[in-house]
Amino acid sequence: VGYDDASPGDASHGSPTGSPWSVITLDELELGDKLAAGAMGAITGGFYRGRPVAVKTLHDTSSKALASVEAELLVHASLKHERVVELIGANLVPGRGCCIVMERCECSLFERLHRRPDEMSRRELMRLAIQVAEGMQHLHTRRPPVVHRDLKSHNVLLDGSGGAKLCDFGLVNTREVTAGTPNYMAPELFLQKPNSASVDVFAFGVLLNEMWAREVPWDGY
Repeated sequence: VGYDDASPGDASHGSPTGSPWSVITLDELELGDKLAAGAMGAITGGFYRGRPVAVKTLHDTSSKALASVEAELLVHASLKHERVVELIGANLVPGRGCCIVMERCECSLFERLHRRPDEMSRRELMRLAIQVAEGMQHLHTRRPPVVHRDLKSHNVLLDGSGGAKLCDFGLVNTREVTAGTPNYMAPELFLQKPNSASVDVFAFGVLLNEMWAREVPWDGY
């Protein structure tokens, strides 16, 4: 479902006609408690037509900011896989409550590893590691490959059954080589050298160590 009054590429109208997500405005949502807050906006729990959802309300609704969000959503909408958080819909039209609506997950892998004292069995850790790898494989086997560029425990969400799902595709289209989270970044990114999907593999290695050690990567450095 696209925006009836929008022309292709016109960020002032939110997104081009025929965008691959449903237009959902804030007045269609039943909002609940705030789940998190980030640079882009606050994430709130809620319901959409009876379905539990997570709603990101956008702080910056300038044309430049919305164009960036639109680019991220176009990538996200193309990644339909059980190991990717489902994009349900969005509204990028200023004045109508700019928001992104996604499937509701229980918590991030970061929270599960570092903020919950209960143990995780080796079998559970292996299951989650395999599921993250399945999500990466889905990204990397697209044509052209999708490189996440910010794979970390914060961007792995756990659903109600404990399954792992990748989220946050904001750096997929970035031209800034050093963008990302330093704790997980491959050497070639620090050195501003050409890079490929291998930077996600490096980040996955850091994530594996984080999962088994239950330590924040490079904590204190």
